Amino acid sequence: MVAGSGVVTLPYFGPLQPWQLTFIYVGLPGLVLALLFLLIREPLRRPVNQVVGASQSAGSLAALRAFYRHNPLTITFHHLGFLCFTLVGYAFVFWTVSFFVRVHGYENYAASQTFGWMFLIAGPLGPIIVALFANWLGKRGRKDANLIAPLASGVLGVIFIVIVQFMPSSELAWIMYLPAIVFVNGPLGIAYGALAVITQPPIRARVASIYMLVASVGILLGPPITGIFNEIIFPTSEGIRYSIMSVTLMFGLVGSSLLLLSLKHYRRSMDNTREWSE
Repeated sequence: MVAGSGVVTLPYFGPLQPWQLTFIYVGLPGLVLALLFLLIREPLRRPVNQVVGASQSAGSLAALRAFYRHNPLTITFHHLGFLCFTLVGYAFVFWTVSFFVRVHGYENYAASQTFGWMFLIAGPLGPIIVALFANWLGKRGRKDANLIAPLASGVLGVIFIVIVQFMPSSELAWIMYLPAIVFVNGPLGIAYGALAVITQPPIRARVASIYMLVASVGILLGPPITGIFNEIIFPTSEGIRYSIMSVTLMFGLVGSSLLLLSLKHYRRSMDNTREWSE
């Protein structure tokens, strides 16, 4: 629709190309949502105890350092494990259109439209399913539910991504793409929730921001690493499927291993959480 509109001139902005209009149309709903956030009231803040090991107030930089000092392996395995799953997810999503164009002969616009609708429908389901599964595990006494659930989702995501690469037809590839995008998106939301429940309120935002910075490395590296694989190791049009599969298996295995290693340390951090919350 936008591609056929030609150059459009807007007040104050001047002439805009179709690709520029696309960003405006996509961004407009975000402005509406931003205004709705003004209607949200800030929750009441309750006083909390000092963070374990902090000599200053719980919101200080000393408190942040104390939290990382008392949970080193929990945080290290958590951050790096979810970084790997983030890398896999963004590599897979970024190269989806190219995969269907090069391997299944789609036109760019057709592959982009199908991908967009599938991502819109299936993408949000992953974090919701994982959160519900973690809640179910937590009610059954699993202290590490917030890591078990995304770990299971991440492993399933890796499996379905690999399956997509070997489907003999585009129809079957799109069918397998649905569970792949559900499960590969699943771990990304609860990664923050897993941190929040072991972190005291005054430093939660800082801990989340540090994790966001680490996870952004996966966002940054996933697509170009896959492209390098396609250019150097599998330099053919169909090589994109082997590039996606290689990156998925490599970093999926590392991410799964790191989250497995984090489980016992996370359970210990949960025990510490109960102590200071009481």
